[in-house]
Amino acid sequence: MMRKEELYLYITTKFMEDHIYTFTQKGLAQKLDMSISVIHNALQPLREMGAITVNNRDFQVFDLEKILVYWATIRRINKEIVYSTFVAESIETIESTMPGNSIFTAYSGYKFKVGDVPADYSAVYVYGGEKEIRKRFSEKKGPKNLFVLHSLPIIEELSSEGVAPLSLIFVDLWGLRDWYSKEFIKDFRRRFL
Repeated sequence: MMRKEELYLYITTKFMEDHIYTFTQKGLAQKLDMSISVIHNALQPLREMGAITVNNRDFQVFDLEKILVYWATIRRINKEIVYSTFVAESIETIESTMPGNSIFTAYSGYKFKVGDVPADYSAVYVYGGEKEIRKRFSEKKGPKNLFVLHSLPIIEELSSEGVAPLSLIFVDLWGLRDWYSKEFIKDFRRRFL
C-alpha cells in the first residue's frame, strides 16, 4: 500500500465509521507519521475533483464516493498478495478456521461487517497472519481461494473485531476480477454512498 493510500484509508474510515468530516494536514501528518508535503500531494487530486473542500486551516470531505473510486483506481490489490493457496473446504470452514490475528476484507469482510452478501463467493481475502496461515493451510494445487494480503499497522489500528474498515473493503472489492465483485460493489453503493 502506498503512503497516500494510508492517508485515504484513514480519512475515509474516519468519515464512514466515526463521522469525522474535518481534518488538518498537520494533524494527519502527526497521526500518520507523514510529511506535510506527502499529505499535500495526496490531497491535490482530491481537491481538483471536488472530493474535498480546503479552507485556510483544514479541509473537509465533501464527496466520499469520489475519494473511494479514485483510491480504488490506483490500488493494486494483486501486488499486496503475500501468500495464496487452494483450500478444499467450504468458504464458511475456511473463514471459521482463520487465525485470530487475521483481518477479513473483500467478500468475507463485507459479510461480517454488513451481515449479508449480495452473491455467493468462492474466495477468502485476509490481511495479516501469514505465518500462521501458511502452517494451517499449506500450499496445494488447485484454483486458489485463500489470499493473504500484506498488512500494515494502520490497517490493524482501524480494523475492528477482525474485519477491515468499510472503505478498505470497498477498494479491495473494486480491484478483484471475480464476476460477483460487481454485485458486492453495487450493494455497497446502495447501502453506503
